[in-house]
Amino acid sequence: YNVGTVRGCSHGCLYCGSGRAGKFLAIGLNLEDYMEKVVGPAIESYPWNRVFRMILSGDPITLEPEYGLHDLFSRKLSEFDDRYGHFHTGSANVEWLAELPHKDRLVGVWSVPCETVARQMEPGSASGLERIEAGRKCNDMGIPVRYKLKPIIPVRNWREEYADLLKQAVTVSRPESIGFCLYIWNSFESMTATLPVDLLDPECLEAARQAAPEMQGVRTGPFPHATRKMIYQHMIREVRRWDKDVKLYVSTETREMWDDLAAELGQDPKTYVCGCSSVAVPGGTLGANPGLKYSTYCPTPA
Repeated sequence: YNVGTVRGCSHGCLYCGSGRAGKFLAIGLNLEDYMEKVVGPAIESYPWNRVFRMILSGDPITLEPEYGLHDLFSRKLSEFDDRYGHFHTGSANVEWLAELPHKDRLVGVWSVPCETVARQMEPGSASGLERIEAGRKCNDMGIPVRYKLKPIIPVRNWREEYADLLKQAVTVSRPESIGFCLYIWNSFESMTATLPVDLLDPECLEAARQAAPEMQGVRTGPFPHATRKMIYQHMIREVRRWDKDVKLYVSTETREMWDDLAAELGQDPKTYVCGCSSVAVPGGTLGANPGLKYSTYCPTPA
């Protein structure tokens, strides 16, 4: 269950419609009322939901500490037993979190890009290494840290850049989980109209070009299954070079991808720990309650 008070984004990512392509940044100011009339009742109405996401669009921690949203959010969460809140960010603005009295109720989730993507395609956001350093600072504060490589964009030097990023992720900081998701929700045409084609890996670009007819209208387009799998396998190998235990998963992917990668990821797709699910409680475990009986991998019971 998502809650949120900001529409639009402070960043200018080329592939996103909320920031660079958005027309406004709308910031709700009646935060005390929102906590009492929306957040509190939502927690009571969804008892199986252990972790609530403070997200509509954009990146509200870029507005902190002046905004005061996460202070009030964490205070409201503290009124309930075992209830937590995700902040999902591409920012490195975290020092203010140290002053929050209930920061133990927050979980930090970072979308982390390689350096070419951060520099050329995500203007206004922190670099990948700056986000990892922000994660280290949150580790020191006792705030759980999780990373999502989402979206993974295969630039020309993607193997080396993501290998370096993943080494830093698990040696500089201590993430509870790392997730992977290729650039999806697009066609070949929309990708080439949005991203700088000259920066993309020629092999991956050609695979998307050839697969364009079969991937038309497919949620996980524009890259075909084989290309996405090859990239995920590289990411998994690079993490495991440095950390044998951190939990890995694929995000927003197909059942078929899970079938192909479950053994390498090391998690059961029917009950896996990810970055920002409703039951991914601090500590890298699941806090499943009655009312939430299956993952999206499984078909809905009749």
